[in-house]
Amino acid sequence: CCEALAHIAPAFLEAYYQFSAVAWTSSVLEPKVKEFIALSVNASTTHLHEAGMRMHIRRAIACGATPREIMEVLQLTSVLGIHTCSIGVPIFTEELARAGTPVV
Repeated sequence: CCEALAHIAPAFLEAYYQFSAVAWTSSVLEPKVKEFIALSVNASTTHLHEAGMRMHIRRAIACGATPREIMEVLQLTSVLGIHTCSIGVPIFTEELARAGTPVV
């Protein structure tokens, strides 16, 4: 992705890198907390970026994160997937009712 983008739109890629670096250069949040947030984004159901998860787990450990803290980040992130059921199942049952098909 980035290699192709570097050839096709190098100015855009550079602007993206500049933009994405801003939060990492701020000192408001502790580095460990930033790694937890980045891990959560990379582990989210809609993203699932394995290389990003691996990198941010390593960096969180290097920042002093414990295995229990990292596991809790993953557990908190995993609930994002519940919306598939909390939104999808009611729609599914409504459509079954509309079609006259009983919910079994």
